[in-house]
Amino acid sequence: MPVVLQSRLRGFSRRNLRSAVDRAMRRLDLADYELSLLVVNDRDMTESNRRFFGKSSPTDVIAISQVEGAPLLVSGERLLGDVIVSWDAARRQAMEFGHSPDRELSILAVHGLLHTIGMDDKTPAQRRSMMARTRRLLA
Repeated sequence: MPVVLQSRLRGFSRRNLRSAVDRAMRRLDLADYELSLLVVNDRDMTESNRRFFGKSSPTDVIAISQVEGAPLLVSGERLLGDVIVSWDAARRQAMEFGHSPDRELSILAVHGLLHTIGMDDKTPAQRRSMMARTRRLLA
C-alpha cells in the first residue's frame, strides 16, 4: 500500500484522500513507493513546524523527503517521505478558495507529495508551476 495514512481526527474522508494521493503517485510513476501521510490539527502542526523548521506557528503542509536524489530502500520498500497536513488549515482555505475541505486536504497532500520529489515553491513562478501540476494530478 503506497499511502500510509494516519490521523486521530474526524470529519474528512480518509478513502477520498488516500485515493487522490494514490492516483497522483501512479501518475508520477511512483506507485511502488510508500508515502507516509499524517493529518493533524493546528496545534500539532505548530509543534511539527517548530520541531522541523524552528517556527512557532502553524502551516498548512510540511513535507520531509526520504528520497533526496535516490530512493531509500528499507526492508525492500521504497520510502518516498512524510507529508503532514493540517485539517484546520484545509477547512479555512477551502472556504477561501470556494471548494470542499476534503478537496483542499487532497490539494495540500499532493502539494506535499511534490515537495518530497524535489519541487519547490519559493518563488511566484515555482508556486504557479506547483499549483498547476497539483491540479493536473488531481484532475
